[in-house]
Amino acid sequence: MRFARSGDDVHRCQQLRHRCFVEDAGGRDRNGGIETDKFDWLCDHIMVENRVGALVCSYRLMSIPSGAAIKASYSAQYYDLERLSHYPAPMLELGLFCVVPDVRDPDVLWIAWGMLVAIVDARSVGLLFACSSFVCTGAAIYGQAFDLLTQRHQAPDQWHPDVKAPQVVEFRKNAQAVTDREMLGHSAAMAQVPMLLTTFLAMGG
Repeated sequence: MRFARSGDDVHRCQQLRHRCFVEDAGGRDRNGGIETDKFDWLCDHIMVENRVGALVCSYRLMSIPSGAAIKASYSAQYYDLERLSHYPAPMLELGLFCVVPDVRDPDVLWIAWGMLVAIVDARSVGLLFACSSFVCTGAAIYGQAFDLLTQRHQAPDQWHPDVKAPQVVEFRKNAQAVTDREMLGHSAAMAQVPMLLTTFLAMGG
């Protein structure tokens, strides 16, 4: 596990991202087989390699000194994060977490998250945040998952993101409370929740 140290390292991370987020999603080749944006050169890129040096996992991190700089984040393109603008401590935005699809070794994830924890501690990070995408744009199939997230995992009011995107999916404000018994029926829906979001919830998000 290490930081990317060169432009070639970053390029390898971009190739893995293209495989995971473009090719595996049925998209067409773009930018010569790399997935990149304007934030790449503002971020640290983290790499997990196997014993022969092949890249098996990567993600990127943007360090934000305090909420005053939150508008520079990737997430701020899509969400109104004004409520976080007064957050006093250092923040860290996690993005583009991906693993080679045919790698099934759980140690890869343990190593990846272990380094993230070490970085959070070393930089005295007070808040870790990220964007997470659901598959496809047909929101109806995720109704139960959204109900569960709405009722059990909303951010505190003082940090809650507000709407910024022109097209949004409204959470059902009158959804019935999810009981422990009903949780069993929601397990299938939660299985559709992106792994990054599931991990954040398991960490207390």
